[in-house]
Amino acid sequence: MPVQLRDYQTAAIAAGQRAYAQGRRRVVVTLPTGAGKTITMMSLVARAVAKGSRVIWLAHRDELVIGQPSQAALALGVREEQIGVVKAARDEVAAPLVLASIQTLAREARRLRCLPGEPPFRLCIYDEGHHAASTSARAVLAALPADCMVIGLTATPERGDGASLASVYPGGICYSYSLLEAIRDGWLCDFRAVQVDIPELTLDALAVGADGDYEDGALADAMAEDAVIRATSRACVDHCAGRRALIFCASVLQSEKTAAEMRSAGLAAQSVDGSTPLADRRAAIEALRRGELDALCNCQLFTEGTDIPEADAIIMARPTLSKGFYLQQIGRGLRQAAGKDGCVIVDLVGASILHQPYTAPVLVGAARGMSGWLGAGALAGGGETAKRQWDVRENKRQWAAWVNIGQDGIIAASGAERSMVIVRPTSDGGWLADFWRGDLREPLTPAPVWRELAVGLAEDVIRRIEGAKKLSKAGADWRAGPPSDRQIAALARCRIDAKPATKGEAADLMTRFFAGRLLARTPR
Repeated sequence: MPVQLRDYQTAAIAAGQRAYAQGRRRVVVTLPTGAGKTITMMSLVARAVAKGSRVIWLAHRDELVIGQPSQAALALGVREEQIGVVKAARDEVAAPLVLASIQTLAREARRLRCLPGEPPFRLCIYDEGHHAASTSARAVLAALPADCMVIGLTATPERGDGASLASVYPGGICYSYSLLEAIRDGWLCDFRAVQVDIPELTLDALAVGADGDYEDGALADAMAEDAVIRATSRACVDHCAGRRALIFCASVLQSEKTAAEMRSAGLAAQSVDGSTPLADRRAAIEALRRGELDALCNCQLFTEGTDIPEADAIIMARPTLSKGFYLQQIGRGLRQAAGKDGCVIVDLVGASILHQPYTAPVLVGAARGMSGWLGAGALAGGGETAKRQWDVRENKRQWAAWVNIGQDGIIAASGAERSMVIVRPTSDGGWLADFWRGDLREPLTPAPVWRELAVGLAEDVIRRIEGAKKLSKAGADWRAGPPSDRQIAALARCRIDAKPATKGEAADLMTRFFAGRLLARTPR
């Protein structure tokens, strides 16, 4: 089954195509973190490759070159032999689709000379395209054919250093879909704001650098003070109990001290940084996902290109004057996940008169220091009652009623007309999604992809099935009622001894039973 894009993803692709038809060769598409930027633009890439056009996908960090882009390309029908990588020692610049590191290209003139290509590149996607004003990025973009369509893909088109992107993208923003729109439409989680004031912290004493944000050294020293460390630990205890918290710090020292303080308070906490071995870093992320960690502290490690949808609390222990940087960090907690009821964002702030650091209320235009469910509240106009805000938030949870199957992370959701979707892990850390109608299986992911994409593809399919809207929705009213006689009889026929208290529990038991039968037939 081909990937079915969401409405805004289709609109973004159409906007890029219109820009090309209008002669605008360098434009920006803005989508919020967690809204599927990679799969959106890779859909356009796959279409171009299928038509015989050569495409280059640029990223400013090596870890963003392969991984999700290659997984998305394979899921969309691009063949493995059509994908080349330019990174470190790899120099596969002649492939139909080239995934390339900006730094690798910019370091060597010989690689830049290859960029006009033969045949020439017709399309360029610049992932995290707000970095395009850098010297290395400008050199790479200048080496591309003049007629090559360049689309900068970003969640944050603003630059803190004030450098204009207009000279890099003279065609301007051709499509924009905001964070609040994604919350309104149910694709991202709602968020609750909590502000923790630290009397000992005076932010106005910190110098502001050329990038428009606090200077790293001064900020690192201020945030590593014992008063800040204790406040961060208390904030996690007071506001993030039972949640999986990502804590953003200004330095490695602050991150390590914070994790140690949390452990002394009885929390399961760990610190990771750029020097942490990749295997250990991945193990820490998986521990947070499984709920084995209460908090994972880091210094600028998870700002871009990291998906941890299970994280449902963000502690901003790194004040910032950059809207883009703030969005990148809180975006790690706004992705949907099974059983997730929203995200708590805790802003640690100090005294500040000269500058206004970004906080969750400031982001949505509310009064600084305001608390509560701000995403829904902002969309409701800010003047609604708490009950109304809760109602809106309830409707923005992950759409499908996902059921855990077994011990290895497999989840399933029922549709209608004997249909079901199952998402399961692979031995290499990827995920596969299958659509079942009766006993017939149709893969939704021809190759392993990251978990969020597999779940998203599965949910997008099942929510389009006629009759599934009521049956499959996690928050449907019918789930709270007592089990029906028909359900009880079905459980008995399947020799399921459990005594469900609600229709929803009975339905989940049947989903688990039938998913188990289907999995027994699924090739591993």
